[in-house]
Amino acid sequence: MYKYTQLVRHIDKGIIRIDDPLLNRAWEIVKECIQAHVIVDREEGQTVRLARAEAWKEWVDAYQGEEETTCTFAGMVAEMIIACPDEEELDNLVAEAHALAQGKPLKPKPTPPKLILVIDNSHNHHRTDR
Repeated sequence: MYKYTQLVRHIDKGIIRIDDPLLNRAWEIVKECIQAHVIVDREEGQTVRLARAEAWKEWVDAYQGEEETTCTFAGMVAEMIIACPDEEELDNLVAEAHALAQGKPLKPKPTPPKLILVIDNSHNHHRTDR
């Protein structure tokens, strides 16, 4: 099953890090719209958990342009993209969250090289016998 809780948790952390009021609002709207979608579209006999997992997977698919989607999902995606100050950062965040939801580990981000200052004082001999 799609691990939507990991998806939501990862995106939550990214949204907090980005800290943009419009994006914060858009993300809260997406989460609530997903809940409404689960209530309306849950199939008979389907667990709420499975319906929620499928709804989040459908949202990611819509975000990534993987499949045709409903106007509701397209609108949620547009709301997020328009609200985000850096679309590339949001794309990366959603891709990472989707990988986690599929049970894939995140690839470690490369650490920038460190600048190390080496001082060699061995050539600075002071004569004290003058």
